[in-house]
Amino acid sequence: MIYQHILRVFSLPENELCLCVTASRNEYAGPGADGPDAHFLRVFRGYEVDNLGVSPDWADIGKFEGRALELVQEHLDISVSAPV
Repeated sequence: MIYQHILRVFSLPENELCLCVTASRNEYAGPGADGPDAHFLRVFRGYEVDNLGVSPDWADIGKFEGRALELVQEHLDISVSAPV
């Protein structure tokens, strides 16, 4: 797996990783819907992993960032905004 983008969320003051959102691709993937340009969106919470689908959109930092921030809000029930 090659990780294109990673968003890590840490709790403070414990400095523990509580959530991680990634866009990754399989470097050995062949042609097709999950081919070499397709990126998998995943959410890691502790030992749990949610696979949220595959799309070439997740390679785009803007599209990844927007969706990743939405996922942080959903999973942690907090309000976040993109940096300006």
